[in-house]
Amino acid sequence: LKKYGFRVQTAIKLIDGLAEVIKTSPSPEQYAVQLKDPLEPEYGLRPMGLLANGMLSSENTGLTNELLLARWYINEISLQVSDIRVAKSETDALSSYLAAKKAVNSYLSILNRQITGKVGNQFTYLSI
Repeated sequence: LKKYGFRVQTAIKLIDGLAEVIKTSPSPEQYAVQLKDPLEPEYGLRPMGLLANGMLSSENTGLTNELLLARWYINEISLQVSDIRVAKSETDALSSYLAAKKAVNSYLSILNRQITGKVGNQFTYLSI
């Protein structure tokens, strides 16, 4: 949590702020210009995956269903950001944004189950 927690928290704030970009864009064609590709480091998808690996797997358990599900949610976030970038209307973009927020919250719920008081503070969910 110490190693990736800040980067994951920064990524969550960036994803949460996508609605402002959508609402202030002059036209849907500008989404791709104003939003970076989801594979860019600013979105923090790699640290999200590395944090999930560190918290949900061990030498004894190996690959778990929870880890696979966390990875699926990370992929879903990436796909939804891509969908926002190519959306043809504000409604479509906001729909993809809502799906991305739900994927973030689902990812966080998986991780928060593993975070105890000794490990650190749990992540705060995004409001839907």
